[in-house]
Amino acid sequence: MSFNVPIFILGDLTYNLLRHNKPEQKAPLDFCNCFNLTQVINQATRITELSTSLLDVILTNNKDLIMHGNESLASLNK
Repeated sequence: MSFNVPIFILGDLTYNLLRHNKPEQKAPLDFCNCFNLTQVINQATRITELSTSLLDVILTNNKDLIMHGNESLASLNK
């Protein structure tokens, strides 16, 4: 599906996007593919002694309109 307007979806998911090869990740990935959305954040946003996860998302169909997503979100979650 294609739109002529920029789409931005920001939030905190219950899916760990670092585990994109797990079966439970199929729904969010299918959603992104359906609307041609790209995840701007590509590194862990939650880091503990036992695990790392990527639950925070900035999804967009126009990544050129996003600046410095990884640096600013990573610093907010410390």
